[in-house]
Amino acid sequence: KCHSRDNLARYDDGHGYCFGCKHYEHAEDTLMVKDGESNDLSEEDKPKRDFIKGDYKPITSRHISESTCRKYGYTFGNYYNPKTKETESCHIAPFYDAVEGNLEGQKMRFTDKNFSWIGNSDLLFGRNVHGSGKYIVVTEGELDCLAVAEVCNCKYPAVSLANGSSSALKTMKAELKWLEDNFDVVVLMFDEDDAGRKAVAEVAPLFTKGKCVVAKLSEKDACEMLKKGKAEELAKAVFTAKPYRPQGIVTLGDIKD
Repeated sequence: KCHSRDNLARYDDGHGYCFGCKHYEHAEDTLMVKDGESNDLSEEDKPKRDFIKGDYKPITSRHISESTCRKYGYTFGNYYNPKTKETESCHIAPFYDAVEGNLEGQKMRFTDKNFSWIGNSDLLFGRNVHGSGKYIVVTEGELDCLAVAEVCNCKYPAVSLANGSSSALKTMKAELKWLEDNFDVVVLMFDEDDAGRKAVAEVAPLFTKGKCVVAKLSEKDACEMLKKGKAEELAKAVFTAKPYRPQGIVTLGDIKD
């Protein structure tokens, strides 16, 4: 994806991972190209994306209802785990094209927290669910997105990054115009850890002044808030989020005493 010649690791099962842009390539989407050859393929020659079908059910351990999963197309099925090299049960998160709304990618999450992909991995999860609104919440992961949707009864748009905090800057640059044109307030609800704070510092300055705010959580992420019975606090965090302020910067109000 980043056109590097030496950042991609190709594993013996065909899967690939780029240590430069964090792009993950499923074996079925791989087409090896020799040096000097063109990688511009005809429609007939492009790798086929055989998306898998899953079933809807609630995520009881996370207190997320089946209706919320249905709203976001989040299902459960079986797929090949590249780590264990076995077909295992997994969560299936769909990713849709921003323009025409076609299914472009699926992300499989296994119980060992390993992931696998079919198709495009450079999209926002939940992008197709809501077209516009006053608020939109951006989280790091699909389960965090579903947790926010759950406490807000799916009334307020929520989306998530496809590959966590490491993909934040690249993804948000690509989605910046859509976010600014269609929503009054963009709420960043990234994880409360060093990686999440670093991602906020990279992403927040991209937005027009006053457009982007940052939510503060008392647990690591939105999913943990819901698991620990803090649904009301999580919902409140969306509307009490404050504009991003670089570390060390204070206002006159902070030091008036």
